[in-house]
Amino acid sequence: MSVVPDELNFQRLLYRIKKLSRDALAENKFKLESSIGTLDLLYIKLQDSSIDQGILMQYGRELSSLKSLLEVEKLKTAEEKLEAIERLPRIFPGGEQEVRKRKGTLDTDDDQFEDKVSNAILKATNEAIYKADIRRQLLSGGKTVEQAQNLSDIDFVSHHEDQQKELSDELLRLTTALKTNVEVAGSVIKEDNQTVSKMLHLSEQNKSDLSKESQRLEQYTKRSCMDFMMIMTVVLVIWVFLGTVVVMKFFRKRI
Repeated sequence: MSVVPDELNFQRLLYRIKKLSRDALAENKFKLESSIGTLDLLYIKLQDSSIDQGILMQYGRELSSLKSLLEVEKLKTAEEKLEAIERLPRIFPGGEQEVRKRKGTLDTDDDQFEDKVSNAILKATNEAIYKADIRRQLLSGGKTVEQAQNLSDIDFVSHHEDQQKELSDELLRLTTALKTNVEVAGSVIKEDNQTVSKMLHLSEQNKSDLSKESQRLEQYTKRSCMDFMMIMTVVLVIWVFLGTVVVMKFFRKRI
């Protein structure tokens, strides 16, 4: 089966990107991003061609693998990169047998494809680089680079265990502080409830006293009115008596 020019360009660019990713992924991150964009365009063109769907699916897996490696490299810290690359599969489903068979049909004298660069090699290479970066960071306080590279995996795991222990202690401290704050808040709320209860009781008592005073004032007002009427009656009686006496004396002299 003949190979279309777009497929030939796709395979050549795919090989160059994988080789560059293996040799210097970090130094060529931006160049690789541009090249993967071009590879993505070629893959879109291949989808419109008469290429076998199995081969096309394998090309898609290769492209997806490169994109995943580039996304991992974009992360900020070596720890994040290592965790992300460890989550990637060692090799995508389907293997690379179909791609190699397809490469065998290329009508070209270019022997660059003899140096196979698999996804497993790319992942293992970059994973080793990230581990070395972490080790250098751990021992940057005074040890040499050679000592950092010779750091065993046991020390690396121990360091992470120490970090997890520190995080656990910090979490325990925060939990204890939160518990103390909750207890203090509960005590304050309890005191506030007691104060509110006292104020309500005092308010009820004042209301009762005010009601009693109102009743007393009402009674006093009624009593005052009765006393005033009695005084006015007595005054009226006195004035009537005096008037009667005066009238009697006046008429007696005339008679």
